[in-house]
Amino acid sequence: MVSAPILSDINNDSNSIAPIDSLIYYILAYSYFHLHDTDPNSAWENVANTKDPLLRKLDPSLSTPISVGDHLIGLIGLGPEYTGGEYGHDDFDL
Repeated sequence: MVSAPILSDINNDSNSIAPIDSLIYYILAYSYFHLHDTDPNSAWENVANTKDPLLRKLDPSLSTPISVGDHLIGLIGLGPEYTGGEYGHDDFDL
């Protein structure tokens, strides 16, 4: 997500993801970030607000971790669900 060419002209902290980023902490705690969550908690709202420029630019409907063992090594940001619907809990487990 961070190295996407669409972000190459933008260089600020709101468009990057650091190891101590609120999005990383959220994914470690909840295992995924669903941009269109219908019942967001305060942690989700914090991520949505602080990462708004990045999320708006990339529009990942679902962000999920890439892990090796217990180590988070990256994130995958998925675009809209191919059926045109919303991602469901079955998708989150994949």
